Amino acid sequence: MELDGLRGWAALSVTVYHGFYMAFADAIPGLKNIVTASLFNGALAVMIFFVLSGDALTISVWRSRSYLAIQRSAVKRYPRLTLPILATTALTMMVVNAGWNNVTAASEVMNTRFLRPAPSEAISLGDWLSYALATVYVRPSSGEFATFLWTMKSEMMGSFLLFAFLSATLKLRFTKTALALAFLGLFVVNALVCCFFAGALIGHVRHEGGWARLGRTFSFDLGLPLLAAAIFAGGTLALTDPSNRQSMILLAIAVVVGVNLSGAAKSFLSNRLSQFLGRISFLMYLTHYSVIVSLTCGLAVLAAKTGFDTPLAFAIIGTVSVGVSVLLAWAIMPIETLTISVCDRLWAAVKPRLSASTAVPFSP
Repeated sequence: MELDGLRGWAALSVTVYHGFYMAFADAIPGLKNIVTASLFNGALAVMIFFVLSGDALTISVWRSRSYLAIQRSAVKRYPRLTLPILATTALTMMVVNAGWNNVTAASEVMNTRFLRPAPSEAISLGDWLSYALATVYVRPSSGEFATFLWTMKSEMMGSFLLFAFLSATLKLRFTKTALALAFLGLFVVNALVCCFFAGALIGHVRHEGGWARLGRTFSFDLGLPLLAAAIFAGGTLALTDPSNRQSMILLAIAVVVGVNLSGAAKSFLSNRLSQFLGRISFLMYLTHYSVIVSLTCGLAVLAAKTGFDTPLAFAIIGTVSVGVSVLLAWAIMPIETLTISVCDRLWAAVKPRLSASTAVPFSP
């Protein structure tokens, strides 16, 4: 439950990072500082997403210790990612084809360098379908939907690399060691997919009670200082060396471990607000691009035309944009419900064709 909450706050951090921090960093003096860089750290949040994905995808594997659990996650993975992407990129297509992409017009008012320019022609249904169904996982930087969806290639690749690894190592007595070695090998070559293996390892340790035992050996909440240090270090890194991906990966792992060690963090991340953000997290991540290129950029252009292009006005625009992104994700939650239903039905249809594996013992 607490990991869903962490995913929710990470998604909100990315939304604020793009819709406020990045968009108006040049227009609002002093916006970039150690506090905002720590709280709204898009790079760190994305790495946290990847670590949490590795953890979530293996929860049922550690519980049931069967190949069937791996197969279940593998069968569901493509539709789980693709159906929300299909729906939200349709929204982007509507924004572009309706002429509501204001990126080019806003380029002199706000920072739009992290956004794609407005396309010269309408997006066709064929382009939309080919991108949402396949291209996003192969060449995510192509097309007009790609600004924030570059992560989907890593999501798909990391997921199935992890499934293949677990299928090959499930009978080994040294699962944790194998996961650690796989993580280190991928980390050395600076591959983002190493985060999935780190997440699986973190989940394995939690399943065995390792984090709980470690936490009990200290008389204070060990996770809180680890969380604070990792978040602060991430902010410092974002300001001084933002291209240092390996350090950001280690900090993301530290954040997830900190949550596993901290009773206070678990309590906060299990509250109603955190759980709400967790439920809408994927849709918020997928839709906030459409909000920025239409509403955020449009309001910035309007502010400049009417002479209200002040830091206060831009702060209000950024805040409104983040709020609209949250509300939009909440409004289209039926997409999530439908996606989960489709995945469950697909698994129910496929499961009888697969041979249920027997339980395989793991070493502590």
